[in-house]
Amino acid sequence: MTPFLPSDCLREIFEHMQGISGSQREERESLLSCLLVNRLWCETTIEILWRNPWRLGNFYTDESYWISLSKTIFLCFSEEQRDVIKKDCINFKSSITKQQPLFNYISYIQYLSNEHIVKIVETLTNENNFSAILWNYNANIIENELWKLFMSKCSCVKYLELPTQVCRNIKKMVINPCGDDNEGLEALISLQNNLQQVKLCSIEGDSCEKIGKALETQSKSLISIIFEFCICVPVTTLCNLTELKSLRILVKDIDTDLEDLICAELPKLEILEIINSAYQPLDLYTSLIQTTHGFLRKIHFGTAPHPSEGELKPYINSIINFCPNIEDIILWYIEEIYDDLEQLLSSCRNIKYLGLEALSTFSNLEESWWDDNDDDDDYDDNQENVDIDYNLACDGASIFDLFIKKFPCNLVQLTLSGSWRFSALELETFLKSWKGIQNFNWQSG
Repeated sequence: MTPFLPSDCLREIFEHMQGISGSQREERESLLSCLLVNRLWCETTIEILWRNPWRLGNFYTDESYWISLSKTIFLCFSEEQRDVIKKDCINFKSSITKQQPLFNYISYIQYLSNEHIVKIVETLTNENNFSAILWNYNANIIENELWKLFMSKCSCVKYLELPTQVCRNIKKMVINPCGDDNEGLEALISLQNNLQQVKLCSIEGDSCEKIGKALETQSKSLISIIFEFCICVPVTTLCNLTELKSLRILVKDIDTDLEDLICAELPKLEILEIINSAYQPLDLYTSLIQTTHGFLRKIHFGTAPHPSEGELKPYINSIINFCPNIEDIILWYIEEIYDDLEQLLSSCRNIKYLGLEALSTFSNLEESWWDDNDDDDDYDDNQENVDIDYNLACDGASIFDLFIKKFPCNLVQLTLSGSWRFSALELETFLKSWKGIQNFNWQSG
């Protein structure tokens, strides 16, 4: 039999001790008595004690506890922070040593407020007999360093109360996870004066209507929003973000449903990027592009299976009509839209990065085989049927001629992918036509 209880059992016992102690002092003394038993008990107890160390000492009367707590936190400063305090604080005589704490105490803290920071500052600064001016000067330096310490090392905070001047001027906010329609987050977002960038990470994809409404209050300043995994606010929220310039959706799997986006209107959108999305109709993106007012500069997304001619033509025409300033785009190509591509190159003269993926009977056969093939024994026979006809690929020579004739003056990168057919001589002639053009990059895959 092992002489020690495992750490998870000890943790359960110590957690229970918190609930049965009569007062803060009794609870603190019960837990402190466990520190000296052995290393395992000590490590387990420290984690619980430092989860919310502020509640174990009376805020106004337990001076010795706050002195001990404040000095321990002071030891957690990095060498760089100690140097700042030593250099910038005037006549600050608190012991600045190179002693290192036994544990990473700060990392355990889950509850933090501005009131706690101020109390630590007062405790450390009151050790010195400063005039009012010196007291305020040194206190301000220590307070700044304390906030840096807690913000960099408190990775599991559950409750955070920030000073008003900080709360109202956040420019960038990451909410991870965004799986709960949290009233605190709703209030925090609504208080902002100039919130510009938001990233929402939601694996479950639950709709957070309160957070969505809060984001709408920032419609005059919010210019960038990123959804990671799922869209977790109502689409009506996006419709009301009229100043939005960048929309990025990084979905968790290829079958994520984005059809609600067809209702969104984003007149000032400049960047539209949807990564790892498949099985979305191209008409969805066509509709979204048509709500923009000519500001789009970058469009990146993927569709599988490949779009049909009936989807491609309206899509390219929407770019021609609504994206005169487009700079970065990936297009699908079939020979039936040659004239549309020529018109796009004539209309959109700011293109810098262009990708063309050739779709053909070859591509569609390959895709159909991939979707329908459930038997590995049929692999070789199906693959042979796909590969046999080179003429099914798109005509690369005609595209080469088109780019020689309609070369976008700002183009720096052209990428061809998919199924193309051309001879070595046709490729050589095409590449020679670019001779002397600086900063141009040709890629084929």
